[in-house]
Amino acid sequence: MNQSELRLLNIMGAFCLSVSDRISAATSEALGMNASYPSALVQIGLFSNQLSNLQSALSLGQSAATRLVQKLEEQSLVYKERAVTDSRSATLHLTSKGMEEMQKILKERYSVLEQLISPLKGEEKDIFLVLISKILEKTVTDRQTSDSVCRLCDLNACPQECCPAEPLKYL
Repeated sequence: MNQSELRLLNIMGAFCLSVSDRISAATSEALGMNASYPSALVQIGLFSNQLSNLQSALSLGQSAATRLVQKLEEQSLVYKERAVTDSRSATLHLTSKGMEEMQKILKERYSVLEQLISPLKGEEKDIFLVLISKILEKTVTDRQTSDSVCRLCDLNACPQECCPAEPLKYL
């Protein structure tokens, strides 16, 4: 590997950490909770998940996911709807307060990302979109990775038919 390639990898690594750290800080601050909570609200809001799907998307064990949902319920952000056919199974939904919080989280995420790409102008943004999509496409190899990578995504901005993480192909 030559010096130019090493520099590219180093800068890309720093950029990825910067993006992750800034989004985590902004979304956690918006909700006043740690990073799992904003991701959980977005996941539940977009997908009305079962606990097992939430565990997968957030890479949590069952007990951690259960505690997270309990805390969200205690704050009136989430409610469970029991399945008619199996009372042990429940679908998670956001309350109206939870929906408001999810919108705040997505707004904070967009604010961070807008700041990060602000040095790019017109055509540079188009080129960046093509390049970053090409890279992202190769990082997703299964449904769990897809759910994890897209855990804070706004599906209205990136419909699944054109998403580089292609979550539907893993259904």
